[in-house]
Amino acid sequence: MRATPNSVEAPPLPDASALHGLIEARRFEECLSVVRALMPRSPGAGAEAARLLGVERLCLARQGRWAEAAEAGARLLATGRGTADDRFRQAQILMRLHRHDDALPLAIAAVQEIPDAPRFIGAAVEAALVVANGPARLCRALAGMGDNGVPDPPSSKGAVLFPQELTFGNGRFDHPSIAGMFAAVPNLAVHKPTPALHCMLRHLPAILDRAVRYLAALLDVHPCVDRATAACFVATRLHAWTEPDDGWLFDFLSPFPASLGQRPWVYCHDFMPALFIPVLPVDEVQVTPDTALYWILKGHLEANYCIQILTHCPRTLGHLGDFFDSPAIAGKVAHVNTWHRPNKPVRKSPQMARTWLFTSSFFESDAFFYMRGGVETLNAFLVLAEEFPDIRLILRARLPEGLSPRLREAVAHHPRIDHYDSPVDEAVLDELFAAADLYLMPCPTIFRNGLAEALQAGLVPVVADTIGIGDFVRDDENGIVVGGLEAISKINLDPPELTFRTAHMWSDDRPACPDFFEELLGRLRHLHRTPAEFARLAAHNQTTMSDAVFGAMDQTRFADAMRESATRASDIRQRGEPLRLPSYRRAPR
Repeated sequence: MRATPNSVEAPPLPDASALHGLIEARRFEECLSVVRALMPRSPGAGAEAARLLGVERLCLARQGRWAEAAEAGARLLATGRGTADDRFRQAQILMRLHRHDDALPLAIAAVQEIPDAPRFIGAAVEAALVVANGPARLCRALAGMGDNGVPDPPSSKGAVLFPQELTFGNGRFDHPSIAGMFAAVPNLAVHKPTPALHCMLRHLPAILDRAVRYLAALLDVHPCVDRATAACFVATRLHAWTEPDDGWLFDFLSPFPASLGQRPWVYCHDFMPALFIPVLPVDEVQVTPDTALYWILKGHLEANYCIQILTHCPRTLGHLGDFFDSPAIAGKVAHVNTWHRPNKPVRKSPQMARTWLFTSSFFESDAFFYMRGGVETLNAFLVLAEEFPDIRLILRARLPEGLSPRLREAVAHHPRIDHYDSPVDEAVLDELFAAADLYLMPCPTIFRNGLAEALQAGLVPVVADTIGIGDFVRDDENGIVVGGLEAISKINLDPPELTFRTAHMWSDDRPACPDFFEELLGRLRHLHRTPAEFARLAAHNQTTMSDAVFGAMDQTRFADAMRESATRASDIRQRGEPLRLPSYRRAPR
């Protein structure tokens, strides 16, 4: 803002990215204050009001303030400037309030405007599964609409269907960690449908028929399962739907099991909380046997069409079976490391920990910077850089819109922070790994690919004690595991309880968990003060290949798993075996 003695020039209105940056930084009240202060009062400012009401709705919904979010959404639609996306989001919010009757016409209107958006159809199906005569009402409303004219995928009889891009409703998730494994089975035909070749509307009657039957099966699993939660679960499986069934061998699903039993399927299990998203928010997962999702997922994984579960977590192989108290699930689990980009580490013998490396995801979203511990890493470096004048930080990450000016200033001007603000090619990435000594990932989420590459390159990882971390990093053996996040990320097996509330870790400036941060500082400080400790860990990682790294044994395991799954899937088809889910209706709650 520029001031003169006689006038004051008002600051420009914040753009959408700045407001969304406040939301990603979880500065909710600040965002709401800005939006409400800027809200135009004149009737002719409909476009600007609609934009700001959309931000207000999102901000309230991210906090779980569903009634207020619904009110903001209704005001947005009343401006006459609402889009199909606005109607879809309003339908989603109303369903969180159990107002499925009000949600259904909004979801239908969104589909009528944009008929080839799977997420819109998913919302319409979710509402229809709950309201009286919903499936029939949905079919009548959309009858005669036609479709987007895109032909169905070509027949690939005998191929494995790998709908990973469809699972996320966009074309941005062709993740190499999973796709790369198929190279281990060169004779296996794999078909990867993309959103551009996806037309669900053409097959809506078949989809609804399958959804209604699967909903009924889920409601019979256990008394805890309610219709609304089961309908939400079914709707989130629809993104990976592909019709017609032209003889696909089986579906290969990751990172969550998006199937309604249209074919036998194999699930590639990544991280325990991923089982329960997107029904639950990725940053607020709380599951026990008293919740519907516990029994829904138990029934889903015990179903006869779930023929195998692969996991890259060898030490926690028993978690799935034990968590669900299910020998049937335990018997399906096999260990195979997922593929990651091979690098050629420079074998060196560092005697001191001088250079830290922090990398963000190839998604380049604000959320992933916070989720991977970017704020904690920057704060720790700024403290310890004053004590140890020879340490450096390599920061390969785009800075979030909402990151504090203090941290932005430090990244821009600190002489010992090397910042790469956009993705780099593989050769440069290899150079960054080769230049580093420590790999920083102080967060409650395991981002396995970067961690495996760091271990392969001989770096010493500094991570948080979170669910499944022992599969990759053992404290004082091949890295540093920092405690203090037990209330945020934990799994108990007896009695079963899963907690993953990473929203409490997010902050745009100072670390959100002071106790964890002090522990992190202490462990890093000790590593810098005792070069012999660092040298011991580094020597271990440079002479002992981590068992988390994809190798020849994993190629054999994966090839064997695919052959075994193909045999099981063929047997199910030849026997004409119908889909079966277990029933615990008489089980004690």
